[in-house]
Amino acid sequence: MAVIEAIQTTYLEADASSVTISGIPSTYEHLQLCGNARYAAAGALNNWLIEFAGSVTGYSTHTMQGYGASTTAKKYAGSATIIISSQIHGTDNLFTPVGPEYCPIILDILDYANTNKNATCTTFGNGRHRLGFGSGLFDDTSAVSSIQLSTPGGSLLRGSYFTLYGLNSS
Repeated sequence: MAVIEAIQTTYLEADASSVTISGIPSTYEHLQLCGNARYAAAGALNNWLIEFAGSVTGYSTHTMQGYGASTTAKKYAGSATIIISSQIHGTDNLFTPVGPEYCPIILDILDYANTNKNATCTTFGNGRHRLGFGSGLFDDTSAVSSIQLSTPGGSLLRGSYFTLYGLNSS
């Protein structure tokens, strides 16, 4: 039987350029990060950026995104972050009739504490009319002890929140 435990929740009481979840225990097999956020930049949607353990090198990402009847696929190698192709809303009303929405994100990090192999992750996110899936590789055998989330070009807005879960198979 699988066991899922909430490790910590971060709720933004004020706008922040990034969110760092640190002090992650190494006692789980896998991690799952779930969140909901908006960012403070007008006019455009933007990608999520993920860093592990403060490292700004050695990431590779594959992304797929669907928007209406169109799709895109991209790859990034040797990047400074894992790029999640689901897009997060800015602060204006361009994308919804009632204003910007908080956009969900799910990040599964597999074998994050195993120092005999590289950490890998799968990503899922949803921005208005856009659905993104992807995978990422942390090209380092260090255990993932922290996760930093950000977006280029704007701060994450007050009210955004993230919960980290630990998963074990028994």
